[in-house]
Amino acid sequence: FNMNDTVYPGMLAICKSLKKRIMAGEHTIMELLDGHRGEEFRFGRFTATTVYNSVATPVQAICILEDITNETKEKEHLLRRSQMDILTSLYNKTAFIEEGQRRINANPGMQSAVLFMDLDGFKSLNDTYGHIKGDEAIVEAAMKIKVLFGGQDVVARFGGDEFCILFMN
Repeated sequence: FNMNDTVYPGMLAICKSLKKRIMAGEHTIMELLDGHRGEEFRFGRFTATTVYNSVATPVQAICILEDITNETKEKEHLLRRSQMDILTSLYNKTAFIEEGQRRINANPGMQSAVLFMDLDGFKSLNDTYGHIKGDEAIVEAAMKIKVLFGGQDVVARFGGDEFCILFMN
């Protein structure tokens, strides 16, 4: 078959690379993103193994293409949930540290500062009015902090009534 006629032009270079690897006898696994049909993006996993004859000449390839869209979306969803504070949807402490390190490493020489804050009187509010009102106060504070600092800065809830912001300039 003529690959140029049957493969979406954006995938042609990838397919030619795959063909070369398969013909060289490499076991190949590749994850692909397909969105050329005007539909939602689909994710696929292409696996290929070369089959040889008795004199070690490649004679055919066994190829499998799996739709892994749901698997990929679930992984992305779990990753987001693992990085976000469930109450405020801000970064959690671990994600703040990881994202802060990533940004600082990506911008050597750029000045940065960290602001650590907590809500004064929060324990008293929580003890007096209960956890529901305490959670409402945390959410309201988080929204205000995000509006004030959320642009290019990294904003996180560290836990309880503690928030942290990484500024870079």
